[in-house]
Amino acid sequence: LLVEFRVGSSAQSIQEDGIKKRIVVAARDNWANYFSRLFPVQGENGSDVQILGVSHRGMRLLKVEKAAGYRPEHLKILRSYCFADVLSVELRGSNSLEFSLKTEQLILHSPKALCIKAMVELFMQELRQDTNYVVALRSYVVDDKSLLSFKKGDLIELLPMQGVEPELQCSFLLAAGLVPDSFSVAFPGWQFGSTGGRCGLFPTSLVQLAPAPDYLSSSMDRRGEQRKSMRASPESRNTSRESSVLSLTSEHNSTTLVPAGDNYTMIDFATTYFREAQSMQGLKGMSPEKKSVADLVRHTKVPIQASLLQYSDSELNELATKNFQTLMWFMGDQPKQKHQAETEVQGIYEILQLCKEKENLHDEIYCQVIKQVTHNPHQESELRGWLLLNLLTGYFLPSKILMPYATKFLQLASSDPSSTHHDIAKICQSNLRKNFLYGGRRHLPFPVEMEALLKGHGARRLVVLMPGGMEYLTRIRTFTVAKELLQEICEQMGIGEQQEIQDFVLFAVRSKMVRPIKLEEYLHDYLLEDKLVTVTLRRLIWRTPLRFDNQIYTDVHYGQVLWDYLNGRILLSQSKEMEMQVGLLAMLQHWAKVEQQNSAPSRKELKEYTPKTLQPSISSKALQNHVATLLRTRQPLQPLDAKIQFLEHVMKLPFFGYTTFIVERISDDTVPVPCFLGVNKEEIIVVDGTTQVVSRVIALRELQKMRTLRPISEGGLPGLELHYGSPASPQSMWVESSQAKELYHTIVVILDKTE
Repeated sequence: LLVEFRVGSSAQSIQEDGIKKRIVVAARDNWANYFSRLFPVQGENGSDVQILGVSHRGMRLLKVEKAAGYRPEHLKILRSYCFADVLSVELRGSNSLEFSLKTEQLILHSPKALCIKAMVELFMQELRQDTNYVVALRSYVVDDKSLLSFKKGDLIELLPMQGVEPELQCSFLLAAGLVPDSFSVAFPGWQFGSTGGRCGLFPTSLVQLAPAPDYLSSSMDRRGEQRKSMRASPESRNTSRESSVLSLTSEHNSTTLVPAGDNYTMIDFATTYFREAQSMQGLKGMSPEKKSVADLVRHTKVPIQASLLQYSDSELNELATKNFQTLMWFMGDQPKQKHQAETEVQGIYEILQLCKEKENLHDEIYCQVIKQVTHNPHQESELRGWLLLNLLTGYFLPSKILMPYATKFLQLASSDPSSTHHDIAKICQSNLRKNFLYGGRRHLPFPVEMEALLKGHGARRLVVLMPGGMEYLTRIRTFTVAKELLQEICEQMGIGEQQEIQDFVLFAVRSKMVRPIKLEEYLHDYLLEDKLVTVTLRRLIWRTPLRFDNQIYTDVHYGQVLWDYLNGRILLSQSKEMEMQVGLLAMLQHWAKVEQQNSAPSRKELKEYTPKTLQPSISSKALQNHVATLLRTRQPLQPLDAKIQFLEHVMKLPFFGYTTFIVERISDDTVPVPCFLGVNKEEIIVVDGTTQVVSRVIALRELQKMRTLRPISEGGLPGLELHYGSPASPQSMWVESSQAKELYHTIVVILDKTE
């Protein structure tokens, strides 16, 4: 869902039209291409660009990524530009455009070149209205300090001469060859302005009007690398992300990976990007004093009157100031206002929901919270701020610009063991690292979870149902991912190799709905408030040989294989040889029970030891006689040894290692239904439900794409459509099954683990 309303009863009070508006606005602000007009283009010098997207947010060079496996066709952003980056756009012939940008020249070819030029210039014209800034079209370097030197692309603020001392006015005018006492009259060809902490006169011909500086302009291209991409494998995603931010690559020694030197402090960030720090720069070319800027990133008892960061959008500025008031109320620094939330939980939700709907405000809200926890004289207020920062780091990433500064802030905050926020700062570090690697939690916390956090209860009890009826009791935190819990359980089973750990999968089960949980997914995104969701463990892939040096390991595998065997998930053909196999496996099941070592199984027990799919076709009398013969001729085994032999025998069955699903309808009319569809690490097979003959095999490497299908009628079954084969010889198949969604997600997980 685009917008998530989880504020309890308060969400219901919002009018339907208001909700619709918020959804549309959130789509506008967070979906980069949704409100864009798309034009076909070609670049030069082997460029991959295929489409140019133009919207109110700027221009994006796009490429169509083809569908592959479960990954749908989508647009990949190659590069983004805000309109402040565009100095000019010119036609070169009827089908070519040359964009003069601050740092490069961009040439695109398109049959829609004229339309592109008109649309870009329209947006640029709108942004330049009522502006007090110009941008340098060419560099201008002079020795005279009374004149303003600048480089191409520099943004210059136009200033009035009235605020300049008379002596300085004279020197400026003489340097430009103008008559000082006549400067009250406008002189064509010259303007007065400031850039980079310097001011002076400069030729008008070298500049053109430009939009006012906006923090979003400098951070527009930040999201492509940092936003979670579900289309990339976890391994490739983690590799690319870890290489781009060194300070987040190691959780164990992250406190030592502070950016070198004294750079990347929040004071450094504020000096460059805070609105008030920019206004501190005087006409004498002096940078703002560090002491003054330090106050901007320090706790205040007075609400801010404008956003900390420079936003040209008045709506963002207003939302930022309102958020700061909510923050101060939540931290106990200000009394509650009439328009604010009724409870502390709702106050946190307001802040988190604003982050969810307005990605452009992530950095602003990070800066606000960091400001209010810095040198906060009240311990309770400070802890409240750190609690909110704990949630921010787990849900929302700062931009690529703010990331190194926020990282260093957390690392320094956690480096002092004597501080009251030492432990929670380390938790924030861990949250930010996981957010960077895995993308953050998708759903805001439920009120019950939030109330527990406010009371200092950062962990909750979780029971994982293990194969064979065992239960594993653990405690998980707000931002625990499946990978962490899986490694914890595997450690209890004596599994240390990463490949074997990845053969196991956690499943979320609610009623008849079963969904595998990917390694990078957050467990709390599956645990609903009503506690109707249970978490189970299964081995999904069988790549490594089994070993039986750990009893928990053996019991878990025995429990899973036994359940699959008895419930028809391991396909068995009906033959005389199979009846003999069933008798042997029944005897081993009997020996696996500690209390049944010296007694023969009853008829009722033998039925329980027989797969449900074979019970109607196997004579109970013949089976009992066969088991009795085996018991007379074989030496009884200890329960652990019986379990091991049971596993070794079942693993020899032809369909062991496949996860099987019952299919009610299939597009291939030659296959009798119901039939079975099996998936393992290499292939998908369709098996005749009666003869167990394999009628179709699809190699996973040939799977091109797949999608789930809605029931075609009320009361019908959902389906799954598979496209496979080579581009030269494409094939497709659809199936209908009550387990269609579980089948889809199972294939997705196997593809992710075997790529």
